[in-house]
Amino acid sequence: MTFEENPFRVLQVSIYDPKATIIERADDLSFAEPDDEKFFAQARDILLNPRKRIAAEVLEMVDDEIFGDMRKVEAVVKIDSLYSALDAEKIREQINAARAKAKFPAVQDTGAIKSELKNFRYEIREKIQARLKKMTQGERANFADALADYWFSKKRASGFGVVAEDFFRVLSLGDEAVP
Repeated sequence: MTFEENPFRVLQVSIYDPKATIIERADDLSFAEPDDEKFFAQARDILLNPRKRIAAEVLEMVDDEIFGDMRKVEAVVKIDSLYSALDAEKIREQINAARAKAKFPAVQDTGAIKSELKNFRYEIREKIQARLKKMTQGERANFADALADYWFSKKRASGFGVVAEDFFRVLSLGDEAVP
């Protein structure tokens, strides 16, 4: 599931909204846009199913605007820092607080959340790979140099996070990048 496909965004509801609000919103959108009725019904069904809802909830916990400009070194650094700070247990606590307010059952363990975080990492890789494909070889080399310089001047001892490692892996593998 991508940010654009997130049922919360499709239906324009929040993670705090109860079942009645989700159903009403899906019905309103289906009435207003009958050609997309199945799309809205699918989003509604995902949000009403506590197990399927987790993927959408995890995406709601992450700010998709960080992908706005992958041309800047700071964007990759910010994504790397945010991803490194994600903690499945903290996310579970946030989801459960929202679910309590929305009257949905609590998430009992972090297994599904960890799985969604892994999916999120793959989405980040795909966005990095797409951005790198738009660059010339010289631009890629300059970007990699700037990223490495930034890291060593700002972070020195802490090293790269997984997103930065993925960036360099995608850069080195080119079109054969991470699946």
